[in-house]
Amino acid sequence: MTDQMQLSKQPAARATPVVNSYNEWDPLEEVIVGVLDGAAILPWEIGLGAVKPEEHVRAGKLYHSMSGGKLVPPESYAKAKQQLAGFVSIIEQFGATVRRPEAIVHTAPFGTPEWSSPGGNCQANPRDVLIVFGDEILEATMAMRSRYFEFFAYRELVKDYFKRGARWTTAPKPRLDDRAFNKDYKRGEEYVITEYEPLFDVADMARCGRDVFIQLSHVTNRFGVEWLERHFGDQYRFHVVEFEDDRALHIDATFVPLRPGLIMTNPDRPLKYMPDVLKKGGWDLVDAPRSTFPKDDPGYQSFLWLSMNVLSLDEKHVVVEETAKPLRRPLPLRHGRPSPPRGPSTVLLGVAAGHAARFQIWLFLARAFGPGDHGLARPHHQIAARVVFALCMQALAQRRERQRIGNDHRARIADQHEARAAGFGDLPHKP
Repeated sequence: MTDQMQLSKQPAARATPVVNSYNEWDPLEEVIVGVLDGAAILPWEIGLGAVKPEEHVRAGKLYHSMSGGKLVPPESYAKAKQQLAGFVSIIEQFGATVRRPEAIVHTAPFGTPEWSSPGGNCQANPRDVLIVFGDEILEATMAMRSRYFEFFAYRELVKDYFKRGARWTTAPKPRLDDRAFNKDYKRGEEYVITEYEPLFDVADMARCGRDVFIQLSHVTNRFGVEWLERHFGDQYRFHVVEFEDDRALHIDATFVPLRPGLIMTNPDRPLKYMPDVLKKGGWDLVDAPRSTFPKDDPGYQSFLWLSMNVLSLDEKHVVVEETAKPLRRPLPLRHGRPSPPRGPSTVLLGVAAGHAARFQIWLFLARAFGPGDHGLARPHHQIAARVVFALCMQALAQRRERQRIGNDHRARIADQHEARAAGFGDLPHKP
């Protein structure tokens, strides 16, 4: 077997680390779900304009300049809170533990000696801020001034993981002065951030064992990639990817690993170039079904592809938006094994997400898995941790079906610990 295919043998038993995760698909055991209370309207800044549709920039600048830093009215997300509570219920019934960040109010002005902001953002998006590599929790630099202190909401949780054995690293805090931004950037040709200092949002990464795909975007630069490569050394291989997307911001609605051998891609945002590791690894890159988001909705340009941002419960189960019905059907593979038919052990869980309440909820996950080839010991029955995104959702109507799926899932976890080589430290061959 090639080095892309080889998996390590079972390591010797040792104390179970509380945080240990290497990919995006292992069985979910623990999750931190974001909260909506305390959110502020984002203030205007050049980075915000870069990720808005070009035709909305002028109106967006006026709105965010006038309203930025003000509290998001609670009545505007009341429906989203109901859906989020239902989503938590789904996760718990599937057998996972749910934890929540602190509900900090983000309306206080702040700044550095070089700039100021009338307010912050929210704590609905843990995956933008935090990512897990093995037993290490990493805080992102963040590349928008309004998000400079967003990590505060997660500090109590991270400290708890740290006290229980996790490693904890904070990337270099950037200055984000005017040299960090190109005010004359050309849309579609350049990114709004410069190479002045390392910058990255961790939602621009997708982990597949030792191989990590990282998107260059309006919040992630090559200097940031270089910092990550030096920090982790030969433990991980970072593969830079770029897409045909003039508003590039986060990889998770563009390039979504679902299980070993399968990545869901965005048909409107093709890869600019194919990484060698994908050419050699024998993976299926399958376009996501077209979004059913209504074209007459004011948020169409911003929310069109959020249906891709599914939550993986394990290799065979994902949580999708109820209205994204085409996504609930098996994905057609170009080669290799076919997608499994829908059934008790492979059903895609559909949950409601009304278009009137489209808050983005990010999750910090803990997962269980078997050994991999990272050169890092990973015994059975480990608790893993990672961060992913999902839409606001509400509970499934069929309670009996949820319970049955949850029971099947828990039984499979025990089998998988003994039977499968999960984690897939290298991009594996297809079985």
